[in-house]
Amino acid sequence: MDRLDFLLDTNVVIGLLKDRTEAVSLLKRQGCGLNNSAISQITRMELLSHPGLEARNENQISAFLEVCAVIPLSE
Repeated sequence: MDRLDFLLDTNVVIGLLKDRTEAVSLLKRQGCGLNNSAISQITRMELLSHPGLEARNENQISAFLEVCAVIPLSE
């Protein structure tokens, strides 16, 4: 993993997972990729705890989490 320059929030990750043009374009313009980005543990929990999360969406989120750095909670 390279240096982490970006911390992605839940809404941006959802936009990426849904292939929303706005989210994808924003991150491309900023030079943001999975090699220099991370999410917080809280974002991870928000993604996985959405009410009514369907299995296919859960699988997509899990696949994203396998390749994305997650910053753990700390004091």
